[in-house]
Amino acid sequence: MSDILFVIVIYNIRRDESVAYRTLSEILSAEEMAESVYVHDNTDNNVMLHGAYNAGLREAEKRGKKMIMLLDDDTEVTKEYMEALQSCGREDDVYVPRLVNKKGQQLSPFSYRRDKGPFWRKRRKKLINSDKYVLTAFNSGCMMRCEALRALGGFAEDYPMDYLDFHMFLMFHDKKLKVRLLDVSLKHELSVENYRAGVSKERYMQLLSAEERFSDELGFEAKRIYKQRLVMRLVKWRLSNHPYIKETYQALRNG
Repeated sequence: MSDILFVIVIYNIRRDESVAYRTLSEILSAEEMAESVYVHDNTDNNVMLHGAYNAGLREAEKRGKKMIMLLDDDTEVTKEYMEALQSCGREDDVYVPRLVNKKGQQLSPFSYRRDKGPFWRKRRKKLINSDKYVLTAFNSGCMMRCEALRALGGFAEDYPMDYLDFHMFLMFHDKKLKVRLLDVSLKHELSVENYRAGVSKERYMQLLSAEERFSDELGFEAKRIYKQRLVMRLVKWRLSNHPYIKETYQALRNG
C-alpha cells in the first residue's frame, strides 16, 4: 500500500468530518495516514475539481507514489476494499470498484455505446470495454497509475467538475489503457441526484455546460440524443413547476 497516495477532496467540512478520511484512519496507522493521505480543501474553489486532482497528482509524484486513489469526502472506505487493492497487483493502469448508494443500487461502473454517449438510457447491464462500448466509472474510489495520467496530460481543464470522470474514462478507452474491475463495493452518495433540493442554479448551469461539451466531443448522434434528453427533462419539469426550466430550455436552444 506504500505505493498509493489517497487523495481526498473536501468541501465546507474539516478533514475529520469526512467519511473517507475517517474510515481510512480506522484502517491505516497514524504513520501510514501521514505518508499516504493527501487532503485537498476545495471549499473556496469548488468548481475546479480538476485542479484539486492535479494537485493530488503532483503530490503523489513528489512523494514517489506510483498510484493515485481519488476519494470524494463522503465515500466510505472498507477493509475489504483495502485488501482488494493489496492483492490486485499493479499490472493495469486503472482499478475500479463498484459504487453503490444507500439502497444498494449500483451507481458505477457502467458501459455505454460510444456513438450514443451516456445520455442513452438503455445502458448494458453487462460491462463491456471494446471499440464500440466505453467502460466508465465515477472517479471516487478509482486507483490510477500516475505515469499513465501524466501521459494523458493530467485531469482536463475543459471539465472543471461535471463529466470530468466521463472524459477521463473516454481517454482511457481511446488510448487503450488497461482498466481492471475490482469485485468489491463502496458506499457513495451522488450529489446531483436531486436537482431541486441538492443543486444550486449555478451548479446546474455548470452541469449543463459539461453535458453539452461532452456530447459535442462524442459526435452528432450523441448530441442528438442529449437534446432529446433535454426535451424529456423539460416536459417532466414543466409538470412539476421545477425552478430550472428556463435554464434547461436555453440549453436546448444552444447548438
